[in-house]
Amino acid sequence: MSKVYRATNLPGHVDRLGALELLARCIPDITLDDIQLGSLATTIEPWALNPTKTATLTLKTVPAAISEDENSTEWVFPAAGLIRPVVLDTHFYGLTPLNEVEETVHTDDCIAISGLASHPVGSWQPRGQRSFMWIRDSLPARLPGVRFLLYGYDSRLAGSKSFQVIPDLALSLINELRAGGWGSQSPKSLLFLAHSLGGVILKQAMVMLAGSGEIERQIISGIKGGVLFGVPSMGMEVSDICQMLGEQPNRALVDNLSSRSDYIPALEKQFEGISYVRDMVLIWAYETEQTPTLLHSNGHWSRSGPGSVMVSPESATGGRYPFHLGYSLQINHDHSNMVKFKSSDREIQILALRIQEIVQNSPVDEKGKNGTTQQPNSRAAHGLVIDLKSAAPKDLADDVAWFSAVLLKSFAAPQRNERLEQIDKNADHTFDWAFEDPSIGLSSWLLKGEGIFWISGKPGSGKSTMLKFVWNDDRVAQLLDSWEASENKVIANFFFHHRGTLAQKSFEGLLRSVLSQILQAQPKTCVFFREIVEATFPKLVARWKLREKRKKASKSQDPDSDAENFEIPTDAWTQRLLKDCLKAVMLQDKMDVDIFFLFDALDEYDGPTEFIADFLKQLVNTTSRTRVKILFSSRPWKIFQDEFKSCPGFEIHKHTGNDIRQYMLNFITPGILGEEALLELTEDIVRRSQGVFLWVKLVLQELVLAVSLSDSTDSQILGPKLREKLKRLPDQLDDFYDAIIERLPDIYRWETYVLLESLIRSRGKVLTLDALEILALSRATTAKEATRIFKKEMQEDASMKELRIQNIKTISGGLIELLDDGEFRYLQLMHQTVYEFVERPQFRHSLLGLRGKTTIKNGHSFLCIWYFYQNGWRNQEIANNEAKSSIVFSYQDETELVFHAKEAERTTGISQHSIFASGPVILGWPLLMFAISIGLRLLVRDILRENADAIAQWDSGLLPAMVHSLERNFCKPIEAIQMTSVIVKNGYRVREDWDGILDLFYRIWQKGTKSGPASTSLTAPIVGSLRAPNTEPLTYESAPRSSNTELNGMEWENYVAFVSEALKGLGDDGSLGRVGNNPPNGKSPLLHRSPPELVSKLLMSGADPNILDPTGSTALDTFLDSLSLMSSKSGKLRTDKAVYDAFKSLITHGAILEMQQVFPFDSLADSFKELSYPIDFIKEYGFPKWSKENQEVASSQEIATLQRHHCHKK
Repeated sequence: MSKVYRATNLPGHVDRLGALELLARCIPDITLDDIQLGSLATTIEPWALNPTKTATLTLKTVPAAISEDENSTEWVFPAAGLIRPVVLDTHFYGLTPLNEVEETVHTDDCIAISGLASHPVGSWQPRGQRSFMWIRDSLPARLPGVRFLLYGYDSRLAGSKSFQVIPDLALSLINELRAGGWGSQSPKSLLFLAHSLGGVILKQAMVMLAGSGEIERQIISGIKGGVLFGVPSMGMEVSDICQMLGEQPNRALVDNLSSRSDYIPALEKQFEGISYVRDMVLIWAYETEQTPTLLHSNGHWSRSGPGSVMVSPESATGGRYPFHLGYSLQINHDHSNMVKFKSSDREIQILALRIQEIVQNSPVDEKGKNGTTQQPNSRAAHGLVIDLKSAAPKDLADDVAWFSAVLLKSFAAPQRNERLEQIDKNADHTFDWAFEDPSIGLSSWLLKGEGIFWISGKPGSGKSTMLKFVWNDDRVAQLLDSWEASENKVIANFFFHHRGTLAQKSFEGLLRSVLSQILQAQPKTCVFFREIVEATFPKLVARWKLREKRKKASKSQDPDSDAENFEIPTDAWTQRLLKDCLKAVMLQDKMDVDIFFLFDALDEYDGPTEFIADFLKQLVNTTSRTRVKILFSSRPWKIFQDEFKSCPGFEIHKHTGNDIRQYMLNFITPGILGEEALLELTEDIVRRSQGVFLWVKLVLQELVLAVSLSDSTDSQILGPKLREKLKRLPDQLDDFYDAIIERLPDIYRWETYVLLESLIRSRGKVLTLDALEILALSRATTAKEATRIFKKEMQEDASMKELRIQNIKTISGGLIELLDDGEFRYLQLMHQTVYEFVERPQFRHSLLGLRGKTTIKNGHSFLCIWYFYQNGWRNQEIANNEAKSSIVFSYQDETELVFHAKEAERTTGISQHSIFASGPVILGWPLLMFAISIGLRLLVRDILRENADAIAQWDSGLLPAMVHSLERNFCKPIEAIQMTSVIVKNGYRVREDWDGILDLFYRIWQKGTKSGPASTSLTAPIVGSLRAPNTEPLTYESAPRSSNTELNGMEWENYVAFVSEALKGLGDDGSLGRVGNNPPNGKSPLLHRSPPELVSKLLMSGADPNILDPTGSTALDTFLDSLSLMSSKSGKLRTDKAVYDAFKSLITHGAILEMQQVFPFDSLADSFKELSYPIDFIKEYGFPKWSKENQEVASSQEIATLQRHHCHKK
C-alpha cells in the first residue's frame, strides 16, 4: 500500500460499492478486498451533460498489469459496457476532486498545490500513513460547503529533462482553471492551499490572470484567498538542490527560487498589491524546524546533511513576521513535514478555522460589487416589455403569461443580439449560392432534413457573415414550414463571440439566451420549468404562496405587490440549473415542440470543444415530443470533424477562391517590385489560404518584404526564393503571430510591448502623436524623469516624429497598422485575432523573454502616465517653475486618468506613486485627496508608508471629495466604503468634516429607500429642514441628484454603509454621543439630521435624543416633522421597517417633544400594526411626551385618543 492511485472515467451513477466492483472487474488479478477507496467524487467537467467520477485508492497487492510496467505512471483498462476505458494513474496531473458537495450548499472550491519535488497526494500525507490525507479525510467534514481538489503538475527534480520555468507552470495552472469552469459567468469562489513552489506558481498565475483577458479576470475576481505554507517571498535556500541538479535543464527553475534571485521579490511585490486591492485573505504559514540538507553518498542524494532553514519566517510571511501575527501561522516542523499532518494533529482544526475565515470573505469582482450584476433592462434583454403586475395565480404555471414573464426576467440574457448586430452585413447578391446551388444542400436540408448541418471554415473566411445572412433571410422560415409540424415553433440563435463578454462566449450565456428565446416564442413552455423552480427555490415559493393566501383573505387587489411577491434573482440560476431547464425542454412529453437552432462560431466557445460538440449531438438525439434541428458554423477543428463528418454541410472557404484571386490582383499592382515572381505564387497562395483573407494579407506582406531585401529582382532567381519562403510560413494565425514576434530584434521588443499593450487597454483611438508620447514616457520611473522626457518630446522636430511614426509598423512586425479617419491618423491592431494574441497570459513573457519576469507595467500603466502628463504639461513652461502646477482636465480626460490609474493597480499590483508623488496637483486636489477620493488603495498605502501620519494630519474635505467622486462615477460605493474604513483607521478627524457628514445624510434621504431611487414622498420632508452644506434652502425640484439616479438596493445600502464607516471616525461607544451632543458652533447634532437607517446606531453610541438643535427642536421633533411633510406630499405615511426601527429607538431611548406637533399618531400606529410591527412600547413609554415647558400645549385629547386607540387595537 505504498502508492496512491487515481481512477478516472468511472460512470457518474456509481457509488462507492459500485466503484469498487467496477475496478475489481476491469483490473486483472485483484478483488474487492485488495482495494481501499479513499475518495469518490464527480470529475471536474462543468460542461458535461453526463459527467464521470474520479476515485483515489490504494492497492494491497499490485497486479501484474501494473507491476510489470514499472516505468509507467498510467494504465488503461477497458470495461465492458462503458464507452471510455477506466484509467489508473499515479501522476495525478491536472485536477482531482476529493469530495462531493450538494449543489444547494456548495459555495467554494479549495485547490491544494504541492511544492518542489512533490507528489500531489503524498506531499499532504504523514510519512508511513498512506491511508490518511488530512485535506481529503478531515477538512470536508469541518467545511461542508467546500469542495476540495488537488492540482498535480510535473515537479520532479533529479533526472528531469524539463526546462519549464515558473511562468510556464503558472500558465498550465491557468489553463486548468479555465477548463474547470472558473472563468464562466457563475463559478464557485476559489481558495488555495499552496506549499513551497506551489505557492510561487500560484502567485505568478494570479499576476498573469490580473493582466490578461476577460476570462482570466473573471477567474481572479472569484479568488477569496488561501493558506501559503512555506512559500518564499524573499527567496529560499536551494544551494544544495542546485549542487544536485548540476547542469540539468530544470536548473533555471530552481535558480529562480533562490534567495539570490531578483525574480521572487519582484513577483511578491506585484502579488502583494494585487491581493490587497482585491481584498483577499491570506494566511502565511512558516516553519520553525530546520530541514536536513542534501548529501551525495554512495551514488545517491539524500537529506542527511546538516540542518538549515529552507524558507525563513520573514520570507514565508512576506516580511510580516513578527509584526503582523494575525494572519501568520507557526508550524513546528521542517519545510517538507509542515504540511504532513496525522489525524490527531491539532493543526488540522486550527487550519480548518483559518480556512473558514477565508470562506467567509467576499472578494470584490470586476464590477465592483460582491458578485452582483446589474439587471438588464427587460426590453433590451428580451426584445419585449415584461409586465409582472398581473395578478399572481394560485399555482406557478396556472397563468402562463405571468410565470413565463417571471422566468424571462430571471434568465436575463444580456447582449443577446449585440454580437449579431456587430457582424458585417454581406455584400449584395453574395452567399445566395448557399440557397441556390443544389450541391450545397442547405435548402434541401432546411426543407426536409433532420439533425445537424455544419458550415465550416478557417478564421476570416466569412462564416459569421454567412450565418447572419442565413438568419435574416426569409427563405429559412419558408423552407422550415414544411418541417415544423406542430403549432409550437421556435427559431433561436446564439452567436459565440470570443472577444465579447462572458455572456457572449460561455455555455451559461448560451443557455440563458436560448431559454429566453424559447420562452419568448412559446410562453406556454414555462410549464416545463415549474418543478425545477419549486424544487430549487422552495422557500421563495412557500413565501409567495403564503402572501397569496393572506392577500386572498384580506381581498387585497394591489397588483403592485405581485412582482415583489415572487422574483427569482438572476444569479440564482447556476449553470447546472440552467442546464436542467434546457433538459426539461428537450425531454418533455407534454406537447409537440419544434425547435430550429442556429449557432455561430462554436470554436469561439470558452470551454472544452469536446463538450460543445457532444452538447449539439445530445440536443438532436433526444427521444421526446421536442424535435430539434441545428445549423452551426465553426472552424474545421479535428474534434468537429470527428463528431460531425457524417452530417450534411459545406466548407465555406472552398467557395471563395475567386475572391482571393481578385484580392491578390488588387494587392500586386502593375509595376510593383517582384511583380512577376509574386503573381506566379497566386495559385499556391489561394490553395493554402483556405479562404482566409487575413492569412493572404500576412503572406503577401512577408513576401513583399522578402523582395525588398533580395539582391536580385530577376524572376528566375527571385521566384524559387519566394516559393521556399512561402513553404516556411505557418498555416495558423497564432503560429504566424508567434513567428512574427520571434523575428523581432531585441531593440524593438520593448516598444512593441508598449504599443500592443496600450492598444488593447485603451478605450478609444490612440493617435499617432500620442503613441510617440506614450512610448517616450514608458521608460520613465520618476516624475522628474518623466518631465524631462515629455519636455524633450514636445520639442522634437516634426520630421523626426514622422520618421518614428512610419517606423511603428516595422517595430511591431506589421501587427499594428496606421489608419487615417480624415481628421487624425491613429494606430489600430491589424485584426481582432491580434487582440486575442496579445491578451494571452504568456504574451509578455514570450515577447520580452527574461525581461518579462521583472516587467511590471502594462498598457494601463502607460496610459495612466500619459494622461497624467499630456494634460498637465503640454504647452506649459515648467523648467524653472518651483511650485507645483495644477493639472486641469476635461471630464473625458479625468475619466480616462481615473480608469487607467485604478486598472493599473488592479492588474499589476503596483501604484503610480513614483510618478505622481513629485508631479503637479491632480484635478485641483493634493495627491492624498486624489488617491482617497477615487479609491487608489495602493497609492494611499504608499503615501502612508512615506508618512504614517499623512491622514491623521489632514484637516477636512476627504468625505466631500469621495462624495464628489461618487457623483461623477469615479468610484463605486463599495470602494468608498473601503476607503472610508482606511482613513478612519489611520486617524482621520471626521469631526472636522461635520458638513461632509451632514451632506451624506442629505444624500441618503435623497437617494431613497431600498425599493428604488428618490421619490417625492421621501425627499420632500427633508429638504425643509436639511440642506446641502453652504447652499440655500432647496426645493424638491432643485435638489442635487446623483448622475446615476437609478440606484438599486445594493447601491443604496452601500451608501448607508459608507456613512456608517465615516461615523466610526467620531469615536466608538459613548464618545460618539458626546461628540454629537457638542457639534461645531451653529451646526445641527447628527441625530437631528440622521436618516432613519442610522438613528439606532447613533442612539446606541450615546447620542442624546433630547438635545436641541439651532431651531430649538429635539430629534423626535425633526423626525416627526419629516413624516408629516412626507404625508402631505404623498397622501400616506412612510412606515417601512427603517422608519419603525428609528421611531421605536427614539421612544425607547426617552425621546420627548419640544415643539408643538400636529401629527396623526393614530395613523402611525395603524400603519405599524398593519405591517405586524409590535406597538406595545408606545403605551409602555408613555408616548407622546413633551418637555415640561410645553406640556400644557399638548392636546390631552390627542394623547387620550392615541392611548385608547392602542388599547382597542390590542
